[in-house]
Amino acid sequence: MFSAGPGNVLGTYRHWRAGEDDPSQVAITYSSQFFNVVRQFDAKALIITWMPGNVDQIKDEQFILINRPVIWTNRTGLLWHLGRVWNGLLLILRAMRFRPHVFVAGGGTHWFMFRCLRLFGIRVVPSLHGVFWPKYRSLNPIWRLIRRLDKGLFRRGAFAIFTVSNDITKQVKQLTNGQSAPVIEFLPIFREELFKSIPPPHRSPDSFRILYAGRIEHNKGVFDLLWAADQLKKNGRDEIIFDICGDGNALSELKERAKADGLADTFQMHGHCDRTKMQRILGESHLLVVPTRTDLIEGFNKVVVEGILSGRPVITSNVCPAVRYVADAVVCVEPDNRQAYLDQILRLCDDRHAYEQMRHSTEHLRKQFYDESKSWGSAMTCVLNAVREGSSPDERIIEIPPQS
Repeated sequence: MFSAGPGNVLGTYRHWRAGEDDPSQVAITYSSQFFNVVRQFDAKALIITWMPGNVDQIKDEQFILINRPVIWTNRTGLLWHLGRVWNGLLLILRAMRFRPHVFVAGGGTHWFMFRCLRLFGIRVVPSLHGVFWPKYRSLNPIWRLIRRLDKGLFRRGAFAIFTVSNDITKQVKQLTNGQSAPVIEFLPIFREELFKSIPPPHRSPDSFRILYAGRIEHNKGVFDLLWAADQLKKNGRDEIIFDICGDGNALSELKERAKADGLADTFQMHGHCDRTKMQRILGESHLLVVPTRTDLIEGFNKVVVEGILSGRPVITSNVCPAVRYVADAVVCVEPDNRQAYLDQILRLCDDRHAYEQMRHSTEHLRKQFYDESKSWGSAMTCVLNAVREGSSPDERIIEIPPQS
């Protein structure tokens, strides 16, 4: 059983069944990796998702996929927590009915709720895609209590723990006082052929294009880029153009503010971009900026890697755990410091030598993100082999490339 999150996993399954990747995603999806492993082991699987919208279901001989949105997910405070608890109870009831050998828990509720499944002989494997607490902010009392309750699952209740970054692994060890279930790290994996078709950046005095790709929300830092675009316009730097890809709750506000500031020519919003459109915009870009703010909990941030794979330097901060794996091709600035982002944009635009040095640094960092032995699917394979053998899975910590 797999609680797979709020994405369109049923849509991904339809593409997978047709023998193709989900065209809406750049990375190889975790759900398609799950489908491959289930097929490899000739198993049967129940997949639960909570994509907003309508209840939906797919059922065939090997897979049952059910989408049921979580109630009160847009509320705050107590109602939000109650919605998560209710969803957790539904997941537990489905698990007790389905009785899987392994339950890969991708969230949807508070982690401590899954601990009871061990009483029914179900091996729980939390799949962690976000840190437990932000690096630069403290938790409020409610979340501190929840994390204390979570400790039991990660210490004694889990069969193994999947983590997408070393930052998450460190917090798992800290939460459990170094006595966690075996941790198996994985990396997001991409298809090399997608990036081979992207041309190297072409520099001209008339245009220097900066790409932002991600959700349009205040805590993703995109409004800091709007401020930077305004400052550049006031200083006559019209050759620096921002391409903003993505949608989200703050998209309408961002459009209105960009229009009011007269930035239509230098702050261009493209909405949600499928893989083909994203490849084209990446090919036209020179630099990626990932300005995630400290009030957002990141687990990795794949956009940082997409910049590296396309041969573009990236400006971001240590809020994004991905920087540890690609440090040579990333400029790390102080988080939440919009002036620092602007300064580095100008430096890489004006200093050709510094830009080219960073661009060439992307080359030796790419291979790790094409290596399927480091994938989520390989972590899943390790767990199922351990179940077959009646053993405990081995811990796997992915080596971080040394900085030059």
